[in-house]
Amino acid sequence: GKLIKQASLNLDRSTLVANDSFLYAGLGNQLIKIDKSNISNYSPLCTTPSSYTVGNVVLDGIGNAIFTDIYGSVYKYDFKNNVVTKYSRKIVDSNPTIALDYQKNLYFISDESNGAGNILGLIKYSSDGTLIFDTQILTNQNKSMFHGKLDVDNNGNIYYLYNKYNSDLNYSLTVKKLINIEKKGN
Repeated sequence: GKLIKQASLNLDRSTLVANDSFLYAGLGNQLIKIDKSNISNYSPLCTTPSSYTVGNVVLDGIGNAIFTDIYGSVYKYDFKNNVVTKYSRKIVDSNPTIALDYQKNLYFISDESNGAGNILGLIKYSSDGTLIFDTQILTNQNKSMFHGKLDVDNNGNIYYLYNKYNSDLNYSLTVKKLINIEKKGN
């Protein structure tokens, strides 16, 4: 617990993640790489095409950083080719939760309104960026369900934790479990 060195960076709402040699985070609208041996030394890797502040950042373990901006766009940065790819679907900007499964597939939550209420959707992309599904998982009259937490376990089960509105401003903490069905063969 002894302080070795300190560096001041305004990382805003960004997530700090690490691999063996570097730390990665969002600094303004840039994805940056911080050298672990000299934390005052950082270099920008890319800038969000939207110029919005980088939010959540995860490393997928296969040479990419997946990150969001604060207005719901999701991007993949390929370290080998220095290329940024934007996913076609948007994340709930108030809940930039992204999750990866054991096959490095990407999951996140989207929202829409169907006129009668709010729809919460679950989006899944393969590790190569192909959209696998975009499916409705919840419908509600209030937006409390959009501030939940998404997670995927080693068996591919998907969990969503959120506050469910009951009545008279009463909420209950609810966990929704979805089984990840995959088509095998022809």
